[in-house]
Amino acid sequence: MQPIIIAGFGRSGTTWVSDIVSKTIGGLILFEPDHPNVYAESKEALYNPDLTAMDLQAHLKAISSKSKRDAWLIRNHLLSDEDQPKELIDSIWRNSEIIGFKCIRWNHALPALASISAKKLIYIIRHPLSVVASLMKRPRFFLDFDWETHWSVFKERNPLKEVDLKQYDQSEMSIKYAAMWSITNIKALYDLQTLGIPFWSYEQLYHKPYETAQSMNAYLGYSKTQIHPSYIFYPSMSTLRTFHTNNTEWPSFLDEDISIFWKDTLNDEMCVKVVSEIQKIAASYSEAASVFGKLGYFKT
Repeated sequence: MQPIIIAGFGRSGTTWVSDIVSKTIGGLILFEPDHPNVYAESKEALYNPDLTAMDLQAHLKAISSKSKRDAWLIRNHLLSDEDQPKELIDSIWRNSEIIGFKCIRWNHALPALASISAKKLIYIIRHPLSVVASLMKRPRFFLDFDWETHWSVFKERNPLKEVDLKQYDQSEMSIKYAAMWSITNIKALYDLQTLGIPFWSYEQLYHKPYETAQSMNAYLGYSKTQIHPSYIFYPSMSTLRTFHTNNTEWPSFLDEDISIFWKDTLNDEMCVKVVSEIQKIAASYSEAASVFGKLGYFKT
């Protein structure tokens, strides 16, 4: 069976989507085997736009063989991200089928991934201010594999050579994140259009969770029309960082402006700077700029 692939820039909702898909279909969506601290081989693929299906075949076969039973790989299928008993980890690996994986570091290689997965690929995009704010709230997001390595490799393997990323070396982190978000999603939108693969937005999933989840399932070839609410609102990894329920302590996303995702983290000046930088980068890529505009991603 070809693997299902969930892709998108970090903090865009890939864990949430992989939860919904894995629960609906049944089986494990492995958590980020693209992380170099889990598989040394993943370092060569990190942000690499020149990967081919052949480059990834052996690596993905090893991942799917269950030869490495790292708790990280089933992190989003556990009740928490704390240490779990070895017996529990072993039982999950022994009794569950691997149906795919989610990745946030192989977005530049969507053609290779789509070839391997027979286009069973779900790509999700999220408002850049929401993403930047989420990353600012989690300063350790890139530090588990050291930020400087991420940034230097991203610059070296930048798929949009017209954009000189060295100009951002001394920029504040929010602007660096904005540049990475722009390049990743511009490249992804081009590849998805070429491949004839749709994309989904985080906001779309949040506004219409049932309809959007059903459309994802239908695209993957599964016609299940009834989706249990726990599949959508209660992720398996019940931590506040990935908890998407609207409870009484939260303002309802449906009733509030989308800025609820960033207004407590980014001030107005920073919002304008981030969006202006994205507009500047996207200006040379009219089709991507048009998509960003239609999605409301140039609004602060």
